[in-house]
Amino acid sequence: MLEKPEVTLSEMAGTLRTRELRVRPAELDSAFDDLCLVSILRRDGPKYTFAAKTFPEVLRRSQDVYGLILSYSDEIQKSDEASNG
Repeated sequence: MLEKPEVTLSEMAGTLRTRELRVRPAELDSAFDDLCLVSILRRDGPKYTFAAKTFPEVLRRSQDVYGLILSYSDEIQKSDEASNG
């Protein structure tokens, strides 16, 4: 969402698939609901946006975002392999 700060669940599912990450729709929906509960995201109809417009910039400045993406991608793939194997 850092590159596209307004997204639907189906768009996010597509982004995850391009990274070869399989996340069940119910899990993705639950994750987005949780992020809304803790005020990271805000839902506006079918689209989700960051609750604080400055959040993406704060995240970029304080974290190695792409390193985190790679790390979590590996973690998700290993979890998926373990549950299927």
